[in-house]
Amino acid sequence: MSKPAKPAFDPEQAASLLRALAHPMRLQILVRLTEGELAVSGFEAELGLKQPNLSQQLSLLREAGLVGTRRESKSVVYRLADGSVGVILDALRAVQGSLDGSRERRPPRAAGPTGVRPSVRPGPQLSNASCGMFARAGWELGSGDRS
Repeated sequence: MSKPAKPAFDPEQAASLLRALAHPMRLQILVRLTEGELAVSGFEAELGLKQPNLSQQLSLLREAGLVGTRRESKSVVYRLADGSVGVILDALRAVQGSLDGSRERRPPRAAGPTGVRPSVRPGPQLSNASCGMFARAGWELGSGDRS
């Protein structure tokens, strides 16, 4: 039996989604909505967000399709558009938790091949003092591996 086809990955659509998430207030709003629906006045009271900025952020979330609305008398009540937003927030929490827990313990990785560390070797001294000293960067590949 064949595996079901994975949905196509659209980098433009993914980038658009990430841009919609890339604001602390929008993330705060979405995290609160994982607990249930909330009217604008509730965001102001619970999260301490101010009306003009809050309305702008809610509008951007609505345009991105991340939240839905319904009217309840004079209030607009917001909810997450679907369960995928909660999945994305859970993934962000997991990644943030793993980064927070390991940031100080793990040294930064080298940008070169595995186990290879960049090195800087001084270049030749130039006769013109205004040029100064330049360094030549290269990769130390171990003994006998230099070309």
